[in-house]
Amino acid sequence: MRLSLTALLLSSCLLPAQTKRTVSDAEVERVHRSALLIDTHNDVTSDTLKGLDIAQARTDGHTDLARLRQGNVGAVFFAAYVSGSFTGTNQSAHRALEMIDTIRHDIV
Repeated sequence: MRLSLTALLLSSCLLPAQTKRTVSDAEVERVHRSALLIDTHNDVTSDTLKGLDIAQARTDGHTDLARLRQGNVGAVFFAAYVSGSFTGTNQSAHRALEMIDTIRHDIV
């Protein structure tokens, strides 16, 4: 009897979870536009170091200013990643400074 009652209570808890709610595109857009979207890891600095201008639209890659604005991205953390290949030539510190410079001068 106790097992039946427990099963009945548990199954009744699942009913609200099974109810599908239809969401309109307009509602999705409203929520999207009202949220602060943050890109928490962006590697475009490797490309800007090679001369890429993120103000120009691009077809290869994921980042340019037009798409960041269109996607309502409010903040970006740009990565200053240094490949392990720079450690063998003792250039890792120099490469890190180059990456930081491109973030400060070419992006921000």
